Amino acid sequence: MIAHSPLCPGNIIKEQYLQPLKLTPYTLAKRMGISRRRLERVLRGESRITVDTAARLAKYFGTSVEHWLHLQLNFDAMKATSIPNDELSYIRPHCDW
Repeated sequence: MIAHSPLCPGNIIKEQYLQPLKLTPYTLAKRMGISRRRLERVLRGESRITVDTAARLAKYFGTSVEHWLHLQLNFDAMKATSIPNDELSYIRPHCDW
């Protein structure tokens, strides 16, 4: 399971959108036309924000698709920097071949 971080897109949805607007995951999912389970997996950090989900969030909240995709990409990039060096040690840069 993914550890939660303030930058986790699911936390941002909860803290900046659901809580201030007093929306439940069920209500938001229903209004976006997706399953509650799908949304809750994003909120828990178990699933990524897909392009489809980003488009639905953008339409509902009046933001852009890119906003949601950038949140996900930035979170993914942050996680990638925490990959232990020993897991990457066998990889040689292309120029070193």
